[in-house]
Amino acid sequence: MCAAVEVQCSTPVTVSTQAQLDCALSPVTVSACGNVRGGLKYNVITLNPGTYTLTQTIGGSAGWARDLTIQGANSASGSSPAILDGGGTKRHLKAVSGSAIMLRNLKLINGVSAAPHAGYGGSIYVDGGTVTTEGCIFQTNAATGISYPEGGVI
Repeated sequence: MCAAVEVQCSTPVTVSTQAQLDCALSPVTVSACGNVRGGLKYNVITLNPGTYTLTQTIGGSAGWARDLTIQGANSASGSSPAILDGGGTKRHLKAVSGSAIMLRNLKLINGVSAAPHAGYGGSIYVDGGTVTTEGCIFQTNAATGISYPEGGVI
């Protein structure tokens, strides 16, 4: 149940907790919002400073074609960043055909490539979609799982 974030379809949302991020990224039922921007609750998610350990790869499932911006709330030099942590078990993002995803002012750490596309894109795997990054830091991400891995970040 996603009581942690009020459902206001197609409006930006700012999150401060792991539960709020999970809710902001969860599918919306037709009765709640209908087919708004492919079913995603929000097209802009702003993360307050802190670490958010992903429970699943963003956009990791088939048919997840979305326009989405995920951004850190505090972009001032020397400020605490919003951190997306793959936990050393999953990549942060998979961009499938039809998706346009912007990552802005985030730190992405501990992303690891996973099946079925092991070895490619430890943090981000682009599978037909588009990804734009702006002001992001990538740290300790790895492509693993094959003899000659490619793309620790993308």
